[in-house]
Amino acid sequence: MSSPRQPSPETRPRLAPSSAARLAAGLGLGWSLLMAVFYLVGLFEPLEEAFVDWEQRLIAVKESGASFALIAIERIPSDRPWPWPRLDYALLLRGLIPELPQSVVFEPDMHDEDPHFSSFDAAFSRRVDRVDNVVFSAEAMQVPDGSAVRTSALPADAVTLRLLGARPRLVPFASVLWPVRTFSAHRPVGIANFDADRDQIVRRLPLVFRIGDRIVPSLALTAAGVRLGADWSRSTFAPGGEIILRDHTAGTGRILRRIPVDSEGRLRLRLRKPGLTALRINYDDFLLYADERERGVTPAVDLTQLARRQVWVGATDPAAGDPKRTVLGPMAPVEIQLRAAAQIVRGEFIAPVPGLCIALLFAVTGSLMACLAQSLAPGRAAAAIGGLIAAIFALGIIAFELAEVSFPLVSLAILGLGAFLAGRAAGAWEWEKGESKS
Repeated sequence: MSSPRQPSPETRPRLAPSSAARLAAGLGLGWSLLMAVFYLVGLFEPLEEAFVDWEQRLIAVKESGASFALIAIERIPSDRPWPWPRLDYALLLRGLIPELPQSVVFEPDMHDEDPHFSSFDAAFSRRVDRVDNVVFSAEAMQVPDGSAVRTSALPADAVTLRLLGARPRLVPFASVLWPVRTFSAHRPVGIANFDADRDQIVRRLPLVFRIGDRIVPSLALTAAGVRLGADWSRSTFAPGGEIILRDHTAGTGRILRRIPVDSEGRLRLRLRKPGLTALRINYDDFLLYADERERGVTPAVDLTQLARRQVWVGATDPAAGDPKRTVLGPMAPVEIQLRAAAQIVRGEFIAPVPGLCIALLFAVTGSLMACLAQSLAPGRAAAAIGGLIAAIFALGIIAFELAEVSFPLVSLAILGLGAFLAGRAAGAWEWEKGESKS
């Protein structure tokens, strides 16, 4: 007995096109909302972070550092053990003063009395008094009871920010290693702590620290604020939102920068290859050039370029600099801090797309791609969805380069794959339904 003849695909009863499309759109929407939840809770964060790293390496555009200079301690001789006496820094300032820098930032820790002679601290302090703005670094500490490490409470004249909103999700620090008061009293001081991510790559830099019930800016933020002329008494920090730097204009002060930060007060570093265009001079070379200029000899580097710049001083020798991994390769801590300060001054911030916009974007694209997968043949559907994802990728990369907006492109790719399967599932259910009716 012959088996019943199967109806050809052309004669099979099918669901109404509108019903099939609604089914595909509904499945795509459900998958889209699930993907939005996954993205917002950080399930795909490692993949998205890796993609943003790749975007930063994609196009070779130098970072503008025209307002900055770095005097780098590139080699620490064996006969001059680290840390160096304050007399070295006093000689450095002596050579800098004639060039009229806008400000000077010392990244090396100076919380102990001079390791050689305490009189060097007084000599260094006299040089500091002759520079308009000198910024020092401090270290926030969580020291267990009974530790031999000398720490202190936050000085009353420390630079702080006003907190807006609820208590921030910041790690509370009990004490600080503050630079010696002989030369740091009434000077801006920023905290230089920062850590790498779980894969040991530094992608974010904390801009604020909670010391007791006060919010203290980081070294990079303090330096950027000094460069921009910020009024710290008017500048604010909103947890999970932004840091607002204001100037000394009457009233509330004019807004200088709105700096987006995460819930832990961290800035996402925006790095560009091949590097920062800040003027860079080796420490030993600078002392030589300063001496030659004083004796009437034209130095190899025109030191007048330092005028009106913010001059950073720090160790890049691995013996003291402790290089950190970044998306552009190893960097000394002073180089990372300088780049963060330059990023704030330039106003270049990687801004994620708001959560509500992400949900809307996912819902629209997921539903559209599922409908395409249901209405077209498998090959054409895959090509159409692939083209749509490629277009979104291209627009996302352009938006990142031109507007510093970070789209969740990896999540969108996963969304496209799920939407394609959802659309094909709707088509398969359609045929099964049609066959059962026949």
